[in-house]
Amino acid sequence: MKRTGNADETAAFEARYGSPGWRMKALAWHGPEAKAATAFAEEQLVAVRTACAEELGHPVDWDDPASYRDDLEGEYEAPSEPWTVGGVLAGVGCLVF
Repeated sequence: MKRTGNADETAAFEARYGSPGWRMKALAWHGPEAKAATAFAEEQLVAVRTACAEELGHPVDWDDPASYRDDLEGEYEAPSEPWTVGGVLAGVGCLVF
């Protein structure tokens, strides 16, 4: 992920996955954020995890989906459409760019 990522792709990803828990599930990161390819990617992963923890009121962990599962049942809904190649690429683009 580079700082020069496409803002439209990021906005579309955030709109599609309306809560931090859904974003964590969609990104499906495993391991510590420190293993991200760039410092910016690490910062973004930390930001998503931190937002989810703050929303839920307890720590969450990328390697323990049960820790953020409560957010998947909240006021946000899962995307109603099936995953598309473009949607997956947009989500991955958030980490790559």
